[in-house]
Amino acid sequence: MNIFQNLLLKYILKKSLLIQMNFMKEKEQCYQIVIEELENGLLSIAVPIYNRDDEIIGAMNIATHLSYKNTKMIRETILPLLLEASKKTSKSIKLLQQY
Repeated sequence: MNIFQNLLLKYILKKSLLIQMNFMKEKEQCYQIVIEELENGLLSIAVPIYNRDDEIIGAMNIATHLSYKNTKMIRETILPLLLEASKKTSKSIKLLQQY
């Protein structure tokens, strides 16, 4: 492994750990907001989707530009709609997994 690959691997592992830590910290609030971690100016909010065993199997998200919307507006208007959609999707998956 060359120096570049080694540094890239360390960066990826560090980023993965930070994402997991943030997710664990925010698991109780049932959503994750990411601000400019993927791209400058990008604001993304995600909610989990669960299977019948209440394990997270995916996520549903919406992304926008920071100049267009702010985090307060996203939490107050978009988050409730996203949570409702996530709950309906999880419920449907649980029903399908019974068969």
